[in-house]
Amino acid sequence: MESASELVEFPLLQTPIEANYRACTIPYRFPSDNPRKPTPTEISWIDLFYNSIPSFKKRAESDPSVSDAATKAEKFAQRYADILEDLKKDPESHGGPPDCILLCRLREQVLRELGFTDIFKKVK
Repeated sequence: MESASELVEFPLLQTPIEANYRACTIPYRFPSDNPRKPTPTEISWIDLFYNSIPSFKKRAESDPSVSDAATKAEKFAQRYADILEDLKKDPESHGGPPDCILLCRLREQVLRELGFTDIFKKVK
């Protein structure tokens, strides 16, 4: 149920939360790092997400709510792999620099574009 009331800031916060809040606290890069070259930490995370593609593809293939799920799952695997490769070449190519949240967001975006709304529904 959505509320019709207006959102207000919590009065005990000294500054707006957006001013200092960082969802990802792992230091993927430092100000001195070249913005056009991925850091070793970014490469590690990109590789981790790349290695997860087969398991996400398998889940997508078995989604009964998507017609032609196997073909679309293959497209997902290829598109997401291409995005990850792009990020290795240029960390800012897809709204980066990459962090865990961006990598998840990009993965979900590709899945949704292909019609997959929840590939983990069976598990839940």
